Order: sequence, then structure tokens, then C-alpha cells
Amino acid sequence: MYYDRFDIVTAHYLFYSHYHSGMSSEFYKRLCRILRYFKPSPIMSTDITMHEPNVQYIYENLVEKHGFAKDYNYEEDELLVWL
Repeated sequence: MYYDRFDIVTAHYLFYSHYHSGMSSEFYKRLCRILRYFKPSPIMSTDITMHEPNVQYIYENLVEKHGFAKDYNYEEDELLVWL
């Protein structure tokens, strides 16, 4: 797979948005740093399954790296199932 900078920053933005634990957390600080140079579109979905496969792969690796449980799953017919 080829990852461009947009894929990488989008995945990190979504990860820190979903998993920060408040304004005093390290993830929130990282999210604020990202927002200095990344301005997401107001219509950008925060649902990770609506993004490109590259973004999903990076996001899932971040979830695994930081020890969080994946909170969604795919069934064979590609429908999203929330756990």
C-alpha cells in the first residue's frame, strides 16, 4: 500500500479524536497539535469505515498499538456491526 501524508494525518486525527480522555490527556494535546496544520472539512465523517482503506489500516494499527479494543467489526457482506 502507498500511504500519503493525508492518509496518515487523517488516521491520527480520527484516532486521537475517538480515544482522548479529556482536555488534560496526552492524546488531546496531540490532537490539538494536529489541528494546528490539519483543518478537516466540516463534512468529514468521523466514522472510520467511511474512509479509504489506507486510513482504516493506519487507524487500526494505532488502536492496536495503544492497547484499545476495536469497537467495530465487518461481516462477510461488508455491513458494519458495532460491538
